[in-house]
Amino acid sequence: MKPCPKMQLAINLYHAGELDDGARLEVERHLERCPACREAAEHIGEIARLAAEAPGLEENLAAASARRSRLMAALTPRPPARHTAPLPARPMPLQPLYAALAAMLLVAFGFLLGRFGGRQPAPDPTLQALLTGFQPVVAAGHTVQPELLNVQRVRYDPASGQFEITYNTVNGVRLQGTGNQPQVQLMLARAMVDSDNPALRLHAVKAARTIAAQQQSLDDELLQAIDYLLSKEQNQGVRLMAIRVLRALPLTETIKRTLVQIVLHDENPALRMEAFDGLAAHAGGREIEPYLQTIAKDSSSSLRVKARTLRQTIDAGPVRSAELSQEN
Repeated sequence: MKPCPKMQLAINLYHAGELDDGARLEVERHLERCPACREAAEHIGEIARLAAEAPGLEENLAAASARRSRLMAALTPRPPARHTAPLPARPMPLQPLYAALAAMLLVAFGFLLGRFGGRQPAPDPTLQALLTGFQPVVAAGHTVQPELLNVQRVRYDPASGQFEITYNTVNGVRLQGTGNQPQVQLMLARAMVDSDNPALRLHAVKAARTIAAQQQSLDDELLQAIDYLLSKEQNQGVRLMAIRVLRALPLTETIKRTLVQIVLHDENPALRMEAFDGLAAHAGGREIEPYLQTIAKDSSSSLRVKARTLRQTIDAGPVRSAELSQEN
């Protein structure tokens, strides 16, 4: 389960001890009723525990604290706090916890700075890694893998050959690149598997078909996503496009098994015919020949005609070859 996107920042600030009493209680009430956010909070707590136990953290605390102060000062002024008494002590000390979560808090505060502040310098490599979500971030001697949340939009520009994918980590991210980049194929796979929007899934599969036609190959993650769609997808248009992705690739044994399974067992006749055409296009129909007798009894009259026509073509092949030999 994924944590609620709107709670990402609040959970981080909660563990860093940066919330006032009201906000802290609101987060705690949310964690009581939301298992996904509770699991995410426990994961962050575990990182904090490891950070607290790591040796040699003290030398980093002054720099981390100064960086945090500069970021906080750049934010829009806040109204005075309503209380003067110190907040109750948190279960873990703030400074070691911040050392482990500093990179993630930088992203959260950086988002606010981008909205309220002036022009900012280019992010450092650690911040950039968190923003893109493709590289693990090392903080306080521990490795943190940024969370990829969801894909929002997929576009392809045939003129430039560029894909544009908008997705979320802590902030929204726009990725532009060509189909041979692993990041592009990874995010297309995430769009197919994670998105609740069938139109977005369809756009992602169309993009994968373009890559398959251009490169005659796909990364393993993208192939697994295509296989997932063929077995789980409810939208038949998306499944039809997924079969066309396989048709654009060289016919491997894995792809052949998948297409045969669809021809023989899928409930949708349009999908059965698409898979049949994909197999019939290879080796003069020999790849589908062992199954023609079964397909000739299919409930779809169009598919029965296709099977009989291919059977006749295959049977006539040797005879025609012999005729040509005699003519020569």
